[in-house]
Amino acid sequence: SFSTLAAASEAPEPALIQARLTAADWVVAVSPGALSFLVAGLAAQPGWRWPAGCRLALIGPGSAEAFGALKREMATSAPGLLPEASEIQLAPGPPFDGEQLASLPGFREDPRSVVVIQGRSPPRPWIGALQAAGRAVSVLTLYERRPSAPSDLDWRRLRDWLDGGDPASLCWSFSQ
Repeated sequence: SFSTLAAASEAPEPALIQARLTAADWVVAVSPGALSFLVAGLAAQPGWRWPAGCRLALIGPGSAEAFGALKREMATSAPGLLPEASEIQLAPGPPFDGEQLASLPGFREDPRSVVVIQGRSPPRPWIGALQAAGRAVSVLTLYERRPSAPSDLDWRRLRDWLDGGDPASLCWSFSQ
């Protein structure tokens, strides 16, 4: 791996994250990473509970899997930290993106205030669309991708490949 996820250099304090969630109708976690960093921020304050009336929206199946795993993990150590599954809205199918989520009738018409949890990224058009529709949108950047040095094994494999060793296959996958 040549990059890792790390807390954003200007990530908000847990108290600010909690205050924004308490005032929100919806929280959108754009990725499994966003959900993990959100849970880490919320768990920093023992006894904190997910606000009543605040729903959670998840973009894709990876986020839904991460939610299930985190919910099970927090069941005994921090019950109530995450909402119940019945309070979750999922993007219904491919392409699993924010535009699709923001276009769902219940999501498009319901929220007055939305908190978007994300990593450092360029502006997202669907956030602008929500703002243009009169929604109060707060974006919290909790993490960022940081380069990491290749391991000795990575370098050895690259040298072997360049020296005519085993054929190599390359695959780039980008996700937050």
